Amino acid sequence: MGVHRGEAVSVGNFTIYAAGAARLTQEDVDLVSPSVVVDLAAYRRFNSGLVFSPQTQVVTKHLDDVGGVADNWRAFVMEVIEYLKKEKVLVFCRGGHGRTGCLLSSLVSVLEPEIEDPIRAVRTRYCGSAVESLDQGKAIFALRGKVIPRYYQSRLW
Repeated sequence: MGVHRGEAVSVGNFTIYAAGAARLTQEDVDLVSPSVVVDLAAYRRFNSGLVFSPQTQVVTKHLDDVGGVADNWRAFVMEVIEYLKKEKVLVFCRGGHGRTGCLLSSLVSVLEPEIEDPIRAVRTRYCGSAVESLDQGKAIFALRGKVIPRYYQSRLW
């Protein structure tokens, strides 16, 4: 698999597969063979040719590109964690950077409290461009009841 085409990413004791719908091929989907797909960007606009198994559950949570997160973000992250406990999960947005990186970082934030910076962890494990907005960053640290570190507040995303 190539960049953002279903890479395995460790989050806590789990593995989640992450991709960008713009690059995802049917071969990638078949290789991952997910039982749950988390679509953060209405993938049919970008790649309507993808076919998932009839048994695959598609969970849609539309987030605006380079935007923030939904008001019920914590509940959604917890829902994804429940899927990870028993299912093979593939998550994607259009490019596989911002929204996908935000979910991955949010999972690290909840599942790996010993990791000081969940954004940095995901940028190391998955993509150097993961998390694309200050609002996404704020939401990730808010899951821990913390304010986003100053070095993120002052940098250009």
